[in-house]
Amino acid sequence: MASIGLGTQGTGLLQAFLGHKDVQLAAVCDVYESQRQKAKSIVDQRYGNRDCAMYNDFREVCRREDIDAVSIATPDHWHVLVSLDAARNGKDMYTEKALGLGVAWDKALQEACHKYGTVFQWGTQQRSERNFRFACELVRNGRIGKLHTILVGVPHDFPVPNQPVQPVPAGLDYDLWLGPAPWAPYTYQRCRPWTKEESYSNWYHISDYCLGGIGGYWGVRPAKRGPKARPQEK
Repeated sequence: MASIGLGTQGTGLLQAFLGHKDVQLAAVCDVYESQRQKAKSIVDQRYGNRDCAMYNDFREVCRREDIDAVSIATPDHWHVLVSLDAARNGKDMYTEKALGLGVAWDKALQEACHKYGTVFQWGTQQRSERNFRFACELVRNGRIGKLHTILVGVPHDFPVPNQPVQPVPAGLDYDLWLGPAPWAPYTYQRCRPWTKEESYSNWYHISDYCLGGIGGYWGVRPAKRGPKARPQEK
């Protein structure tokens, strides 16, 4: 397996996969050299060797015949394109939400996964975590009484003040970070990695890279079929 995109979320996924005995992390990939090196050190420490390979370009990862699956946690504007390349190279994948910046992107990926027979899972994992499923079961079994009102809220987006143009730092492939997005000058806040120290990256609130809170991290459309209610003992 390989991990593509190694910010806070991608590194968390990598560590989760390292906990599975049937998984061998063979490669890590990120346009930030520092993120690649940090992830490699985690993998190498886990296995007690230095075998984990590092890549800047996801396409090199997807073309490795000895890799069966990838996890994808890049910025949102890259999700579909990386997933398409993975599908075309026969890789199964777990891809973070939001899936794409438009419905046409998502349909193209759906068609590719069916065409190439790859296993695809989307990152709406909270919908299947124990506490969320238990809440659904309580409601569907009438344990809270008759449901008549549902209030839904998501975190709001916020404006980012104009940032000074800066030189691209060493160790960052900025052109590859931009990828399909319109060209824009480098600023630290535009594309800094999402870290525990600095919380959400500001690209989350720039429409060239993300759909924001409603379409992205908290407001994604749920599946048509939710968890099936489990009979409760009386």
